[in-house]
Amino acid sequence: MADFLMRAAIRDVPAASGWTVASAGTRTRGGREIHPLAGRVLAERGHDPAGFVSHGLEPVAVRDASLILTATRDHRSAVVKTVPAALGRTFTLLQFADLLTGQTPVEDGPALIAAAKAARGARPARTTEDDIADPVLLPVEDFRDCADEITAAINTLLAPLR
Repeated sequence: MADFLMRAAIRDVPAASGWTVASAGTRTRGGREIHPLAGRVLAERGHDPAGFVSHGLEPVAVRDASLILTATRDHRSAVVKTVPAALGRTFTLLQFADLLTGQTPVEDGPALIAAAKAARGARPARTTEDDIADPVLLPVEDFRDCADEITAAINTLLAPLR
């Protein structure tokens, strides 16, 4: 869901026009269709998830990414374990948004990442507050809540670019 929600959100942000959004699972080899309830929630929000298939985490993608946002701290650890050099540019989505809360305007993605890195060193570490709960095996309302949480974090992190 984060993939679709981020792609939609950056369309309205000129400073993010050159961004590429990709998603990958830390515990999948890929090739799986989107979860039916995630697809339903995305469709309710105007997205067409038909044809989406998952991708597994590939070291080359981690090496090439300017920024990696994950759903949980475990996912972040899996990314960094795959490519240790990615530590400084890997955050959970909620952590990245929290670090940018109240951030003064910046001109582009690199400045946004630099602001988050600077704030990371100046703020106390958070714990489970950085994890987005996985709604798998839960009712559709939990998928809606998850999508709302993702959307709020995306809006927060994009705010300094608007």
